[in-house]
Amino acid sequence: MPVTDPVPASTSAMSARNVASLCDLARLAYCGHCSAGPHRPCIDVGGDRLSGVHLARFAGAARSGLIRGPEFSMVLALAGDTFTSGTVIGGDDPQIAPDAIGAPAHQQMPAHRKEAVR
Repeated sequence: MPVTDPVPASTSAMSARNVASLCDLARLAYCGHCSAGPHRPCIDVGGDRLSGVHLARFAGAARSGLIRGPEFSMVLALAGDTFTSGTVIGGDDPQIAPDAIGAPAHQQMPAHRKEAVR
């Protein structure tokens, strides 16, 4: 018996959300770095909606299904070659994310990032 393809050929590629939207989604998860709860800003990165989010929080959001795998890969590319759970992504410069599917890493936009000090 033939098995049907669960993803039809007419399905279009998913579009990448911008960094500000991904930060908003990540804030729905707990932060594994600073222990900030859902809907609370990460500690030591600013206190408003435009402040950045610790990379650990993006990982939690990806594990819980709030952000998709290609989007998390894009966030990791924005983090650069060297990062920790306390690396801050996003911040005061909302960016339009390049297409997360198939865009070479050298074409990724630089992120506003800094290391959080505990």
